[in-house]
Amino acid sequence: MIAVSSDRVDQLEPFARKHKWRIRLLADPTLTIHRLYNVLSRKFTPKRGPFRDLAIPTTILLDKDGRVLWVEQTTNFRVRPQADMVLAKAKALLPDAPSDATAADACEVCAA
Repeated sequence: MIAVSSDRVDQLEPFARKHKWRIRLLADPTLTIHRLYNVLSRKFTPKRGPFRDLAIPTTILLDKDGRVLWVEQTTNFRVRPQADMVLAKAKALLPDAPSDATAADACEVCAA
């Protein structure tokens, strides 16, 4: 599993140490990957600041051949899917996936 975040690597490392998930966290602060998947909210503006792009929390499940099996997207950028729900959905849709995948193993952080 790979999670793409708009945070920087130094911001993701404490998260990875805290949660210890068996997942690769990919830092994408320039939103390059988010643009490729068209999961951006354009013209978002913080309380005090200019308009900017904002990543939309989206879960995309692909099979080994790259086919999209499931997409979940929220309209509220503060809402994230729960890891256990995502893992359950992945296990249901990917019956050949390793059965030892849990939300509490090792985590790796890298840059996009």
